[in-house]
Amino acid sequence: QGFIFGASAMSQSSKDWHFLIPSTGEHAVHVAYDKKDGLTVFVDDNVEYFAQQLPAAPVQLTVEDTKLELKPATSGSKASRSSVAEWSLLVNGLLVEEYTGTGGAVRDLRKMQDGSYAIATAFSGNSMKLHVVRRYRFLCGARVREMTLGHSDWVWKILIDNRLHTQVSHKSSENSKEVYFSLQESASECLLQCQWRGGRWFYTLQVNSITIPAYYPGDGDGAPPPREALLQVAPWADPDNLDEVPVADLLPAPLPADMAPADPDAENTGEDDATKGAAGVAETEEVPVPEGEPEFLPRGVERIGEMYSAKIKVAGKYIALGEFPTVEEASEAYEAAVQKYRKPGAK
Repeated sequence: QGFIFGASAMSQSSKDWHFLIPSTGEHAVHVAYDKKDGLTVFVDDNVEYFAQQLPAAPVQLTVEDTKLELKPATSGSKASRSSVAEWSLLVNGLLVEEYTGTGGAVRDLRKMQDGSYAIATAFSGNSMKLHVVRRYRFLCGARVREMTLGHSDWVWKILIDNRLHTQVSHKSSENSKEVYFSLQESASECLLQCQWRGGRWFYTLQVNSITIPAYYPGDGDGAPPPREALLQVAPWADPDNLDEVPVADLLPAPLPADMAPADPDAENTGEDDATKGAAGVAETEEVPVPEGEPEFLPRGVERIGEMYSAKIKVAGKYIALGEFPTVEEASEAYEAAVQKYRKPGAK
């Protein structure tokens, strides 16, 4: 199990490392420091070290014949030396790879000498400077999944259960982007649509063609919805749970009124009206939701401006089915495509 801490909402600083030891498998080290509670080091969920004060010297541990060395920052500002954010970890003398976050790249090992480092098996949200703009929760079988979306410096970071899953960069001249990714363990296909309108970014997340509402809209409070309010997107992810999933849970359903997200568009990433204007991007006014449009669109349908587009995924690729003036027409086009491309014997 991973560690999930909202470091940005807490007074403490924290950092995670995930690495692989051939003889014992994957391991995780988590360090957390708070002036009140002191420093705590977890190794695979077990507390292995505690100190009331932040040490200036490296912390050396031996866990099941594995030598761990946590090295505090020795340079930089006073703030960086009074937190664990700049700490590094050596495992059996090898430096564990750090997240770089440069553009669309996640790893940058060109400056590290061969044989001097250990490859990280995952990157935690606690180990990167993450400006969170949305949070989503949904069900894959019996398992609750959480997606966190971060955006800063022209890069979108997608985390699943607090681990970096996908990272995509964009140009300042772009005012729309579609990001496709998969959750392999549940055979789920995801689509994140990003649109710049009226001086801010709008986001839509679909998992297996089901639109997932954001419970954290990027500003203000956003409490996670209870399990019974989450949408089921992949009942097949847990075969033992199939018979326990009501049919109604497989269809999109509105959240209770007291859980409805606040204004989903407030985001301050430094890409404000002036920045986009300087890049020569034409800004558009927000298009109001047409009267009579359902709260959740049918599968395979999305609204673009005042029109509705339909698309279907076949053999790993999306096929555009056209734009239509009504939801019903777009939905009919999608359902017809399902029969055409997915019926038994179809090529």
